[in-house]
Amino acid sequence: MILHRATFLFMLLSMIVGVRVTNAAADPIFANAETGLITGFVRVVCYDQADQPPTADVVLKVMDGVVVGDEPFPTTCNYITALQERHNQLNAHGEVAYTVYATNLLPGNSSPEPVGDTVKIYNEQRLTLFNIVASLAWKPTTASAEITTAQVETALARAAVDLYDWSEGQLSIGEITVYEDGINWDTADLRFLPANDRRPSAYVGGIVNATTAYAPVNDDYIYTPANAFFGRLWDGKDAQRGDWEAPAGIKTILHEWAHYALFLYDEYQDISGSDRYCICKDLPAVGTREAVCNGADPALTGSVMAFHYTASEFWHPTGQLDWIDQEACEATWQYMVHQQSDWETLAQWHNIQDVALNPPPIVMNNSLFGDVPLGLASELVHINQPTPPSTAPTEPKVEAISAENDLLGPIASQLYLLESGSEKPTRITHQGQFLFDPFISRGDGVIADLPLLGVESGDRIRVHADQYKTSGRVAKQLAFPITAADAQPTDVLDVDLEADSWAYTLEAFYQIDNYLPTTLTVRLESPNHLLTSAPIAQFCAMDVALGCVDQWGVTMQKSDGWWQVDILPLPNESALPRYGTLRITAPSAPGFGEIVRWVQLQGGVGPAHIDGMAPLVDGEVAVAAPNFVGQPCTAVSVMPAASSKAIMSAIPVEGVVGMPFDVTILDDCDPSLPGENKQFAPLILTLSYGQAVLDAYGISESDLSIYHFEKSASLSNWELMTELGQDVSLNWISAEIDQDGIYAITFGTSIPPTSVTLNAVNQPAQVPSVLLHVLGMVFGLTVCSVWFRRGA
Repeated sequence: MILHRATFLFMLLSMIVGVRVTNAAADPIFANAETGLITGFVRVVCYDQADQPPTADVVLKVMDGVVVGDEPFPTTCNYITALQERHNQLNAHGEVAYTVYATNLLPGNSSPEPVGDTVKIYNEQRLTLFNIVASLAWKPTTASAEITTAQVETALARAAVDLYDWSEGQLSIGEITVYEDGINWDTADLRFLPANDRRPSAYVGGIVNATTAYAPVNDDYIYTPANAFFGRLWDGKDAQRGDWEAPAGIKTILHEWAHYALFLYDEYQDISGSDRYCICKDLPAVGTREAVCNGADPALTGSVMAFHYTASEFWHPTGQLDWIDQEACEATWQYMVHQQSDWETLAQWHNIQDVALNPPPIVMNNSLFGDVPLGLASELVHINQPTPPSTAPTEPKVEAISAENDLLGPIASQLYLLESGSEKPTRITHQGQFLFDPFISRGDGVIADLPLLGVESGDRIRVHADQYKTSGRVAKQLAFPITAADAQPTDVLDVDLEADSWAYTLEAFYQIDNYLPTTLTVRLESPNHLLTSAPIAQFCAMDVALGCVDQWGVTMQKSDGWWQVDILPLPNESALPRYGTLRITAPSAPGFGEIVRWVQLQGGVGPAHIDGMAPLVDGEVAVAAPNFVGQPCTAVSVMPAASSKAIMSAIPVEGVVGMPFDVTILDDCDPSLPGENKQFAPLILTLSYGQAVLDAYGISESDLSIYHFEKSASLSNWELMTELGQDVSLNWISAEIDQDGIYAITFGTSIPPTSVTLNAVNQPAQVPSVLLHVLGMVFGLTVCSVWFRRGA
């Protein structure tokens, strides 16, 4: 009797002070509600108090329900989250992409369960944890003024909470690994480039581990392993500003993750190319005015595939409010492809990947819609710490100096860093564009600057700065001289940016075989000069293990007035990288004899993935097919334009916004020569623009247009494209296209086309309203200077 009373008092005291009695008899029994006592491994997250951080996160070995391994049951475990592994899905590289668990988590709960004599795990209470691998293409400093590895890790850890919320507690993030300096670039889910003009984008369904066919409606869609791309910063409108760990950055990462890992498509554009939000036309204003979207609660508003900055739910067909604009949702690319809502697609998520799981990992549970089970997500995240690169880089700032007045901004610019110098670079990274700001007035004449990321001693910069000929500007083609000394980032280096007298046209486009990019065709035209020696084409990967390998440095051959070469995969490899940088060196050319551009293989929304290309959505350039059933492949190659002819040909507008892009449509995934301008089935081209340049010059978004430069020998002129749609909240503008060429966003006076032909929806031409911008400041020079300086 005395013993029993003492035991009772000790147990009572333990409960009062939050200490759990720890002996073998007190350990709970682990059982699966369907299969009985568990023999295997159970992951246990323990809490002393339900509303406090966990005190332990361990994997226990269990036999017949009893803990038997070397790892004991945690001593402070009054509340518990228990997870039993049911399925590991490997990615294309043989690593675990995600794990599906059965859990003891009751639906809708935001707190762990109290520990009882038996911890029951239920197969139908699933939780899928993604293992995310990210790679930064450069070595960031620990005190970077732009971006650090720790910031990316924080952003991904915080993203776990939002993903848990969006999926009603069914999806979250488990392992996070962030590499630097391009380490494991080719195996990373998320790939961060140092470019300040890179808009986030993702290949839909890129999480698959092999080429995978899926037939949701009428055709087999074929998804292929791919990834998602990001730039150095993002604030929702521009890659020149914003932090990834801020809400706009976190939600953008998740929006792209939903494309990449969940097979969901965008819902901010309808299939005619115009802006149209699912589930409400005023979605960007949710939370700012009470009457918006019928007074919707921001915590219950979709769709995150339409406008993730204000929305917080996937599109649900019945769980959302009865005022949902169902017609708008059913006009988007998500419905065009899947013929169903987000949640209905998520319920088929395992089937899309050909993964047999019963019960399914994601269920469309109407009773849970709108719940906010936030408490557990962040506690299941584990951040791995790979060994960082040993050499600490610097972040010098490239500064453009104006000494005379013959440049007018904006300027179409490209800045690249040649690692290890220009003689034989080991890698080439695109750093972005200058923002030539007309309102900067400083005594040293600096009118533009750009911090470089990952610079080390001996690295070299390459700059191309083009002023396209317009009604208010003369043509200027400027370049960084190839003869300049290599940059030492610890020194101040004065580099002249001078007029380049070499008139050239560079084109690069992929070819596809058996769903893979197997050839990069490079073509160079130099009509005003017969090169006395063959130019060299060097293709470079971002993965530090590859970079600018010798096999991708190829001498070009003369053919039909063009210098041409095909760059092929490395031995024992079946494909080329979908993204890389291309450098052309021609010592016998006039001017500086060097061109550097990035090039990327992209797929459209629709037949691109029917023909084996995971569609790339969002980003600077996106292509879609309005009626894609039975239509040829809409995969495209994209590169920043490199055409003296286009620069010198007048555009009847005030100026060009950002960088024009050279787009090559891959007909049936077998491209014709770009110079032929072969006609294709009409496609929708969407170009995006950064907000910073509009703000700098006071450009009205109502004055934006898309122009097309036709590259055939007989026609070398710019043509105004018919605008299909524009979104001033997401900063994009769209037009219908049916041929290859260079496409540019322009501002100012435009001449409308004489005829209009649309494939999906016939509508009158939309001519932008016109405001002629007369800039008070004239700046820049034929000869400018670019400096390297330490610091921000």
